[in-house]
Amino acid sequence: MFYLKRLSLFLFLLSLSYSQSAYFSAGLTARYGSGFQSSIEIGDTTRNSYVFREHTLDITAGYGNFSIWSNFEFSSPPRIGPDHLGLRKLRMMWESDYLSVSAGDLYGQFGRGLALNLWESQGIDWDSSLRGIWLTTRPNEKLTVDIVSGNSAGGRHLPIGPGVDPRIRDFSEDATVSALLLSVDNILPNLSIGLYGVDVDAFKPWFGKMQNLFGDVETVDSVNVRTRSFSPGFFVEYIGRDYDLYVEVMKRSLEIFDTDSLYSTPSFEWIYYERENKGWGGYASVSYYPGKLGLTLEYKNYFFDDSHPDIRTKLPYRLGRLAPIMNGPTAFKEHSAVLMRRTPHIIDFEDEVGIQAEVNLNVSDDLFLIFNYAQSSRHTGFRDVNYIDGYDGWEKVETESLLWFSDNEMFYPFKEFYGEFNYHYSPLNLDIRLMAARSSEIVESYVEIINELSYWENHTQEQLDWKKRDLYTLPTELTLSLPSGHGLTLYWEHQWEDYNDRNYLVYRDLSSSEIDSVTTDEILTVPYYYRYVALNLSKPSRYSAGFIYDFASGIKTGSPQNTDPANDSWLEEILRNSGVDMTNKWFGVQGSLYLTPATIFNVFYGSLQGGLKCDSGVCVYVPGIEDAFTVTITSNF
Repeated sequence: MFYLKRLSLFLFLLSLSYSQSAYFSAGLTARYGSGFQSSIEIGDTTRNSYVFREHTLDITAGYGNFSIWSNFEFSSPPRIGPDHLGLRKLRMMWESDYLSVSAGDLYGQFGRGLALNLWESQGIDWDSSLRGIWLTTRPNEKLTVDIVSGNSAGGRHLPIGPGVDPRIRDFSEDATVSALLLSVDNILPNLSIGLYGVDVDAFKPWFGKMQNLFGDVETVDSVNVRTRSFSPGFFVEYIGRDYDLYVEVMKRSLEIFDTDSLYSTPSFEWIYYERENKGWGGYASVSYYPGKLGLTLEYKNYFFDDSHPDIRTKLPYRLGRLAPIMNGPTAFKEHSAVLMRRTPHIIDFEDEVGIQAEVNLNVSDDLFLIFNYAQSSRHTGFRDVNYIDGYDGWEKVETESLLWFSDNEMFYPFKEFYGEFNYHYSPLNLDIRLMAARSSEIVESYVEIINELSYWENHTQEQLDWKKRDLYTLPTELTLSLPSGHGLTLYWEHQWEDYNDRNYLVYRDLSSSEIDSVTTDEILTVPYYYRYVALNLSKPSRYSAGFIYDFASGIKTGSPQNTDPANDSWLEEILRNSGVDMTNKWFGVQGSLYLTPATIFNVFYGSLQGGLKCDSGVCVYVPGIEDAFTVTITSNF
C-alpha cells in the first residue's frame, strides 16, 4: 500500500506542476460482504460462511501525448473469481495525429468483434484482454493500419448453473495472438471498408492424454494440447443521412496438433478429432432512423464448431472451441429487469444463426415505445443411433438451410417477443415504464436415440426427450417525483415459467417408414412463479433508502429455501414472527449516501437469491448470499 500511495501522490503533484498539459484521475471501489452461502452441491442444505473483500483502484494520468492507466486489485477473496493482491493491469499509450502506440494490457476490437474482441467484465470474472502492443498508424486521411501482438491467458469456468463454484477458474488457456487490420474510411462517399487477419497460437487444456510407450497406456490429467487458428475477414459500413448499413464476414481455419494421442479416461474411449477444422461467421445490421422512428434489423450466423454432444457438453474436451478473444454481437436484447436477467438466452457463439428486430417510436414528448423480436437456432443436431450391422455413434443432422434458423427442437430454437411502454404523466409528475416479454427455448440436452431391434425384424425403437422453457414476464417501474426534490420508485415484476419435459417412445417399421406403435407420448409441464418487488426513496446526489422482496414458488434443484427458523436473520425473524411464510422468500434493506458529489456509500442487509449474471452474451452463475451485510464505497477524484 505504501508504494501505491507514493505513486498516487507523485502523479497528482505532476498534474499540478504541468496543469496546462497534464491530467490525473482516479477511481476507487471498495466492497465488503459477510453472510452465508448454501452449499453448491445440489440437494445439500448446509450453509457455509461467505465473506468477500474486493477493492479496486483505477489510476489514469497523462502529459502531452503520453498517458498511463493502471488498475490495482486487493481481493481476498472477491465475490467471484480468484484472489488478487497488487497491480493487475497496466497500459501506457503515446498518440499523435499519425501514430499511436499502446503497450501493456490491451482492449479493443476489429469490426464488431467476430475475430478480435478484447474486453473485460470483473462482475462475471471475464477477461479476454491481451498483454502486448497495439500500434495504429494513419499514413493518410483515409487509410488506417492496426497491428496487434500479445498474449492472452484468461480463465474459464465450467458450465453455468448451480453446483459450480464461481470463485474457482476450472481451467485456463495460454494463447499468443497476432493481428492486422487495414481500414479505409470514405473509400467512396460515406462508405468505409476493413480487411483483417487474426492468428491465434494456443495451448488448450485436455482432461487426459494417451502415450504409446512400449504398448502401455499412460493418462495424465490437465495436459495442454496445442492448437492454431487463422481468421481472415472483412467488413463494410455505409452511413447515410438517416440510415446505416453494416456487414462483416470472416472465416476460421483451425489445426489441432497431436490429435492421435487424445484419449478420454472417464469413458475409456477415443475422442476423435479432425486435425483441421474450418468455420465461418457473419453479422449484418441495418438501421433506419427518420425523425421519431428508429428501426434496427440484425442478422447473425456463427458456425465454427459442429462437435457431437460428447464433446460439446464437456468443456475440457472442446479443443476446437473459440478463443476467448472472439466475441461477436449477440443479436438479442439483454434486459435490465431483474427476473429477465436471471433467465436469459445463453448464446452459442460457436453454432447459432438468428435475427433481431427492434422498433423505437417517440410518439410524443411524454410517450416512448419499444418493440423487440429475436429468434435463433443451431445449425446442427444429433441422433444417437445403434444399428445391428455394428454402427454405433452420433448421426449429424443439419437444418434445411445453413443461412436461416429452424423451429425444430433438435436445433435448440429460441424465440422472444418484447414490448415496452414509457409514459410521463405530467399532472402527477409520474413516470411509468411497463414491459412485457414472452420467450421459449430448449434449455437442456435434446436426446434422440434410435436402436435397431434384433428381436423385431426391420424395426427400430425411437426415443425422444427434451426440456423446454416457456416464460412470460411483466416488469413494471413507477417513479413519482415528490416535493423537496425527492423521488419514490417502485419496481414490481412478475414472471410465469412453464418447464416442459417431453417423453416420446415409438416403434417404427423400416420397410414402410411408418410408426407401428406408440408406447409413450407425453409432455410433463411443471409451472413456476416468481415475484420481485423493490421500493426506493431517494433524493438525487444526496441519499436513498429502500427494501427488496424476492419470491420463487419452487426451486428446481435442492430443497426449499428459508424453511429453518434457526437460520433466520433479525429481519427474517421479525417477519416470521409477524406471520409471514418465509419459504423461498428473500428480503433485504438497502441504502446509499453521497458523502461528497463523487463519493457514494452503499449498504445492504438481508438475503439475495443466486442466479445468472451476463454481459455481452457471456454468463456465470453467482450463488446467493443469506443473512448478508455488504458495504460498498465508490469514489472518483
